[in-house]
Amino acid sequence: MGHEYAGVVEEVGAEVKDTEVGDFVVGSFFASDNTCDTCRDGYQTSCIHREVLGTSGGAQAERMRVPLADGTLVATPGQPDNDLIPSLLAASDVLGTGWFGAVAAETGPGKTVAVVGDSAVGLCAVLAAQQLDAERIIISSRHAERQASAREFGATDVLSQRGEEFVAAVKKLTDGLGAHSAVEAVGTHESMHQAISATRAGGHVGFVGCSMTWPSPVRTSS
Repeated sequence: MGHEYAGVVEEVGAEVKDTEVGDFVVGSFFASDNTCDTCRDGYQTSCIHREVLGTSGGAQAERMRVPLADGTLVATPGQPDNDLIPSLLAASDVLGTGWFGAVAAETGPGKTVAVVGDSAVGLCAVLAAQQLDAERIIISSRHAERQASAREFGATDVLSQRGEEFVAAVKKLTDGLGAHSAVEAVGTHESMHQAISATRAGGHVGFVGCSMTWPSPVRTSS
């Protein structure tokens, strides 16, 4: 694993109000207060008081200290079954990231969604788009196992093309218009250009790829 974590709360600080000892919680690799203006806008990973946790914060240790606990930790309804805990770890990072990308791209009923990237985040974006009732879900993938997972999660079209060839293929599937929504889940200049170019006029791009060439995740109108 990496910066994903979940577990039982053993102790809380004096300023913690909503998290209790004994809670089973799932946390984000960015600690956030969930009360600042940025958090209230839905961008907790860009919280003005954020702290990076991850491996340096102890996520691979038996115990770790989580700052801003009330804003960072989410308690499950009771103690989950042991078989469910590995899946909850996905909610700590890739599932929430893919979901954010789909929501930022304004995915919804009747829309066509293009997902650039078939990593765990990209596959979770496909799953999110399916849960958000997208009509058509297109993913860029060249890996057989990931293609199979994408179809299982709800992808209606799997394209092996990249760059301008991917853009052309998406437009061919959408009567020349492009996708209503695109999720960029790689984090390179090329993948971002691919996502924007595959989006129709008036559409939206949600990007979550970790790249130094782009700012924090935002909604981008194309």
